[in-house]
Amino acid sequence: MKFFFLIDKDCNQNSFSFIFPILINKKYIKENIIIDSKLPNENYDIIFLDSKFFIKEFNKDNLKYIQDCIIKLKSKCKKLVYVDNEASIFINKNVIEMFDYYLKGRIPKNLNLYKEKLYGLREFTNFYFKKFKINDVNIRYSDNLEERNIKKIILSWNNGICDYSFWSKINRNIFKFSNLIIRNFKYKNYKKNNNLSMRFYQNYNRQTINYQRKELIKLVANTKLTHRVNRFRYFLELKNSKVSISPFGWGEICYRDFESFYYKCALVKPDMDHLNTWPNYYIKNKTYLSLNWDFSNFNNIMNYTQDDLYKEKIKYISEEGQKNYFKYLYPGEDSFFLLHFKKILDKVLY
Repeated sequence: MKFFFLIDKDCNQNSFSFIFPILINKKYIKENIIIDSKLPNENYDIIFLDSKFFIKEFNKDNLKYIQDCIIKLKSKCKKLVYVDNEASIFINKNVIEMFDYYLKGRIPKNLNLYKEKLYGLREFTNFYFKKFKINDVNIRYSDNLEERNIKKIILSWNNGICDYSFWSKINRNIFKFSNLIIRNFKYKNYKKNNNLSMRFYQNYNRQTINYQRKELIKLVANTKLTHRVNRFRYFLELKNSKVSISPFGWGEICYRDFESFYYKCALVKPDMDHLNTWPNYYIKNKTYLSLNWDFSNFNNIMNYTQDDLYKEKIKYISEEGQKNYFKYLYPGEDSFFLLHFKKILDKVLY
């Protein structure tokens, strides 16, 4: 069989993390795989379209051009598959009708939420709107989907199976210009002298997304800890820190999660029990510490990070988080990714 992966030519990080597990397992997939940033001329069994491929056209609302391209793609394959690593509730309703399947790296455990209109297009923004009366200036609700389109949605893989080391940008640029990657991950111990890394300050243009970060900054009461620093200093801080706090951003899953796992920090994250994602990096009290969305257990978690009585718990979570992250980075015929990918192919092809 022949598979074509059409990805963003500018190699957005989400695009890179989408294609990364394919690249490291390519020789084990035993199918003809082409990865390109240009529309294909030949026919394929499956064409996988990276959701970032048309990002500039979506930003210009050039839907007619996008839809014309999708029609061309449909003529070149037996199955056309859209791949989206955005927030769990977000579905691109402009295109889902045109695809056979819609792969998402994270989906709500309650799929019926796709039939509802959620404030801010996310479960957590809807929560802050309802519980704390947080309003966005530009109000948006999620699109309610019909059952036939919900049935197209398949849990694919999230953006965790990728290089999140200090050198990851170099790796991404090598791929951008050569279609090659350097796979040189080192499973290390790090001497931890600092308690916390929490460089999450960012001013989003949506108050329901900002709210979680602003409240955490208030609770920490030390903006020096939360303001952003340059890349070198940030990664040096991760190496030296026992705990990393990573609130939600545009979506629930953030690059900081995987950077924290890579450098063996115990991850503190808003509760992730509302969604299904693969790989499952978020095992409560094993690979991360779960922060309630209303922050009601914040002080308890801070006790974990600062009290020597809990140092073994923090050590355990940091070790399990790192171990769980690295195990999905190993390629092979019996790799976790390849087994998962074959299940997706079974659904798409048959």
